[in-house]
Amino acid sequence: MSQALFWLLYRFIAKTSEVLDNGSALVPIFAHLAQPNPAPIYLQCTAGKDRTGTVIMLFFPLAGVPKHIVAEEYALTDLGLREEALKLVAALLKVPNLGLDEDTVKQILVAKKQYVLALCDVLDEQYGGAERYIRNVLKMSAGDVQAIKRALVEGKRPIFGEEENGPREVETWRC
Repeated sequence: MSQALFWLLYRFIAKTSEVLDNGSALVPIFAHLAQPNPAPIYLQCTAGKDRTGTVIMLFFPLAGVPKHIVAEEYALTDLGLREEALKLVAALLKVPNLGLDEDTVKQILVAKKQYVLALCDVLDEQYGGAERYIRNVLKMSAGDVQAIKRALVEGKRPIFGEEENGPREVETWRC
């Protein structure tokens, strides 16, 4: 499957995804960040690039990060997956009735800049950007969005380790 076809696939997934359209899976994450002094969060999924990547892709614009930097960060996923990729390919090829060849499975596991840029484009085209998405789909207030922005850019608290009052809790979500 060509990279151009995967770009179209990511646009299709973004346009038809219940993750974005419904938003219910995202509400607890953003509601947590809208609280005063929220605990740090830890997000994870199988490969850490699609569902988790979507959440992170929503964070970046709120922190004022340009799309091209979002794409660069997303592409770094390949470095993190390098060792696990072969195991994931082997596991996916064993899934009965999946019907994918090895090259296609490898393409699925690649984090290309154009994939997340396609998702960013759909977010802008369909929802008017991350902030409007959070306001209109997740039904959060302007004050909530401002609190989320503060949590994303102002928190200089350690995620792990000791603080003045001992270690902080870390909220964890599995996407």
